[in-house]
Amino acid sequence: MDRNGIVFEYDYAKSTSNKSKHAINFEEVQVLWEDPQARSFEAMAVLGEQREAMIGKIYDKLWTVIYTKRGNRIRLISARRAREKERELYEKTNTTAN
Repeated sequence: MDRNGIVFEYDYAKSTSNKSKHAINFEEVQVLWEDPQARSFEAMAVLGEQREAMIGKIYDKLWTVIYTKRGNRIRLISARRAREKERELYEKTNTTAN
């Protein structure tokens, strides 16, 4: 799926499962890349694959998405509501930036 020049890929079954568990699927979470205040940082590598996390807002709620870059594509792995420490990081970095 191409969104604003970014090519996203994901496992459809995992997206459906994520919607059941966390109330958001991988199609919906792609709008995080449109949040100018979204923050990315390194997440834990799994099986040698470096992963990243992004915290951003969708409809005034903070979400965290885990993803990896594969060439010019972004592979979505999971998405959920931001945890307390992630919310604090988002608010701190956006307060400092303003």
